[in-house]
Amino acid sequence: MSLFAIKAIYIICALGYNNFNMKLISALLTYIAFFTIIIGCVIEFHSLYVRSSILNQELRKFYNLANFNSHNYIFICDRDFNISYMNNKIKEYYKFNVTNESFKETLLKVNDVKNNINEIMRVLDKEGTWRGRLKGNEGNSIFDCFIQLIHSEENNDKN
Repeated sequence: MSLFAIKAIYIICALGYNNFNMKLISALLTYIAFFTIIIGCVIEFHSLYVRSSILNQELRKFYNLANFNSHNYIFICDRDFNISYMNNKIKEYYKFNVTNESFKETLLKVNDVKNNINEIMRVLDKEGTWRGRLKGNEGNSIFDCFIQLIHSEENNDKN
């Protein structure tokens, strides 16, 4: 932008003169300004591309860690238990025949979840995490649970 300002000052100062060298310098200043803008855009796009590549690489690491975790059942839901993500461990348990809605229904049928939901939500609101053991309805299965609030930037709600 400063080159355009210099060109404008140059044109104002040279208003009384009308020769070829003045026109050539004016055109040269215009080309230099546009070339500088183009180079700046290319550098900015390259910088964004590099940062985007790094973020995509980190996202792939996180996705592989969560999705292909063979030891933990991982899912993401909101406060109303609307499931937005389930890892492969959960899907394998249900023989890949599970939807977000059916998993929500199954989760809400667990007696220990129904009985402790108010306490879990209270602790989550206070501390941001909850850790405890929940018994399955079969009676012989116990789940070691860790629940963490995630602050979503999309809607600024706690998930």
